[in-house]
Amino acid sequence: LQWAMQLRDNTGEGAEIIYFLSDGFDLDSDSSAKFVNELQSLRASLVPNAALHTIGFGSQPEDCHMLQSLAHNTGGTFTELK
Repeated sequence: LQWAMQLRDNTGEGAEIIYFLSDGFDLDSDSSAKFVNELQSLRASLVPNAALHTIGFGSQPEDCHMLQSLAHNTGGTFTELK
């Protein structure tokens, strides 16, 4: 995600939309919160207007909650695929 946020087009503009697809994470609740905070900080500094759309496939409920939170906090949407 950091790499996606650092990408620029020929005019120097960053992404307006980023899609993040995951089958889950091996994180405890503290690590999950740290991950979300780091992503939000990166977004704020690199692409503050980018919407982060998240897609969870076969993810555990805790992972879906984190993906949903990331999407909601950035103006994106969360989609769950089972």
